[in-house]
Amino acid sequence: MTAQTHFGSGNPADAMIEHILAQPGVQRVPSTKLTLFVRRGFLDPETSTALCARVDATRRPSTLSDFNGDPTFRTSETGDLDPFDPLVIDLNARIAAFTGLDPAHGEPIQGQRYAVGQEFKAHTDYFEPNGIDYQRYCGIAGNRTWTVMIYLNQPEAG
Repeated sequence: MTAQTHFGSGNPADAMIEHILAQPGVQRVPSTKLTLFVRRGFLDPETSTALCARVDATRRPSTLSDFNGDPTFRTSETGDLDPFDPLVIDLNARIAAFTGLDPAHGEPIQGQRYAVGQEFKAHTDYFEPNGIDYQRYCGIAGNRTWTVMIYLNQPEAG
């Protein structure tokens, strides 16, 4: 499935924002610094549980694209999801339908696992143009412009 949005002569993000806001249950978080939406219940509990199992099956220590010298900057674990897994294919389709973006412009889906005390300190989700990995990750497809985060479980605190 390919979801496409026509971007007119205005700000290219305007059509996407309109598309997202048209989805049921979407709330826009008021902010002058970023464009942020919340959609609770995006996945059913069974799908979330199945995705957690797939993340756990492939998890490894998370890495940084441009190491900044701080070995505690990112302490989570990352699980790379199989793009040919029917569950992951369905997830990609749901994300494309929700955002209106063509999935050809997306990246492989990863899951992050945070144990008590683990973190990923404050960072941007795009690649810095002067960073050592900028050309590697952005040379062909361009830089990240949107990030979709789906919380698969609800911690009791924290």
